[in-house]
Amino acid sequence: MLIGSEDESPESIEELEKEIEELEKIEIEVEEKPRRKKEKEFVLREKRFRLSSIIVGFLMMLIYLLALGTIPFLGTGGDLYSLLYDYTMSILITQLFFPNIVVAMATNSLDIFLGGAGILTAYAFILLGVYSGTIYTLLGTTDIYVILILIGLMPYLLAGVIAGAMNRDPSYGFVAGVLIWIVSLILGIVVVLYGNIGGLATNIMDVILEYISCGWLSAVFLAIFGALGGASRK
Repeated sequence: MLIGSEDESPESIEELEKEIEELEKIEIEVEEKPRRKKEKEFVLREKRFRLSSIIVGFLMMLIYLLALGTIPFLGTGGDLYSLLYDYTMSILITQLFFPNIVVAMATNSLDIFLGGAGILTAYAFILLGVYSGTIYTLLGTTDIYVILILIGLMPYLLAGVIAGAMNRDPSYGFVAGVLIWIVSLILGIVVVLYGNIGGLATNIMDVILEYISCGWLSAVFLAIFGALGGASRK
């Protein structure tokens, strides 16, 4: 019995060692499995400026002002096509002036017009009077601060925030806001010079200087709101 047990013990020891090794391998594999979980891949979005944001932002500003001006006339049975055409031309000329005009009215200060108001600004005052009538029809008030929010602020907030959000970056949003202002400036100049608008200035330098001196606040609003829109989606 003793001799038989001595003959069998090396084999049993080897088997035990193999089993221990297999168990250790299993434990190692079980420990390594959590480490093999796939880490989430973070894809860095390539930053690039979207030209479409300028078009969309500008159209938002135009559509807002156009809708606000034409809403009271929709049920009058008049020539809607002619009304939309006239308002579109008027807005293209005057849309950069509204913040300066309304802020000047609210603060009773003309210093906001850096170079002095001209004939284009007077044209914008007329259109602002129409908008005031629209606001009174819709809300029953002509409070200057309501006009400031709806006419002097909201169109530029919409245009800037949307353009900035499309670019998903504050710096690009800022640039988009400035470019929307420049596009508005160019279109306004084109309409003034070639749109057969009677009584308006036709000297291109006078037109440019008046746009800059009497419409600079809209550029500030568009740039700031563009940056905020970009920051909100960063």
